[in-house]
Amino acid sequence: MNIIQLLCEILYKYICDPGPQNQCKVCPLTFFSKSDMQIHSKSHTEAKPHKCPHCTKSFANASYLSQHLRIHLGVKPYHCSYCEKSFRQLSHLQQHTSHKVKFFETEIYTSSKSCINKLSIDV
Repeated sequence: MNIIQLLCEILYKYICDPGPQNQCKVCPLTFFSKSDMQIHSKSHTEAKPHKCPHCTKSFANASYLSQHLRIHLGVKPYHCSYCEKSFRQLSHLQQHTSHKVKFFETEIYTSSKSCINKLSIDV
């Protein structure tokens, strides 16, 4: 296998990645890791002692409260490396960049696919 075939194979696997596979049993949210899904699923059943000082919302997890507070404070700590957009949540940045990255990689893959066809003819 030469370098072009290897590169094409890696890009193909990356582009065809099915994404998050762990879905919450209570709501439609999905997560990449099982542990993140389990932490989230507790938010449906546990007490919510972490109260927002700006509104009536409360949260089971202190990290969810700090994430929520960014809405009131207007903080967007996650920045896209492809454009000027910023996001309050890392998951929103990841969703945004996955579309950008797949767009660029699809262009690469499309041109590489012709390389695969050429290589298979040459072999």
